[in-house]
Amino acid sequence: MSNCILVPIKTNNKRLPGKTFRPLAGKPLYSYLFDTLMKVKASRTAREVYVYSSDKTILSLAEDWGFSPLKQPPEYDTTPSVTGDFLIEKVIPDIEEVDVIGWLHITTPFLTPATIRRAVSSLENSSELDSVFGITPRYNRFWYGGKPVNHDTKKLIRTQDLTPVYEEADFYFFRRESFRKYGKRVCGNFQTIEVDRIEAVDIDCLEDLLYAEALIKSGLVPKR
Repeated sequence: MSNCILVPIKTNNKRLPGKTFRPLAGKPLYSYLFDTLMKVKASRTAREVYVYSSDKTILSLAEDWGFSPLKQPPEYDTTPSVTGDFLIEKVIPDIEEVDVIGWLHITTPFLTPATIRRAVSSLENSSELDSVFGITPRYNRFWYGGKPVNHDTKKLIRTQDLTPVYEEADFYFFRRESFRKYGKRVCGNFQTIEVDRIEAVDIDCLEDLLYAEALIKSGLVPKR
């Protein structure tokens, strides 16, 4: 199989303006995933890494790291209706013909090369799978629409004994032909890959960034 990874990078971040270049333990946020993808590319887990952005500085940085820059129309950054699946649909014609595509984000700085290899291997080793994506368990009492989701208010049990609710960990791999068929990255016969909450950290707002910084300072995440 031939594989590649796509990394979309927005420049219009409302919840955390300028987050691409925000420092995390003294290094810009983008550099964490970029460093991981350098290892992934060196191990030949992925043939190529594409960075998809409308920002010239980001595209230039991608080239400096040895990745392939892809110019994104600037209006995609400011149009609220633009989704990840929409971006994939638009950019797929601009990448080489590969079997498997990974869709990763710089907002997941602690995603590991091992997990990426695991995702790719899952698709390589099963002709029945169309897509794989990450999840992480959350052990707490959840509510939706005014009703409990995973607990009984009449029988209180410890949170660690609850049936967990799983949150997407924001990394996705799918077959190119499966995306063409279904029009979405989570498609067809899919499989989940469970990671712990540290690896699943996703930085969307300032609180997330501060939490990630605290994890590094605590020694729970090795400082790079």
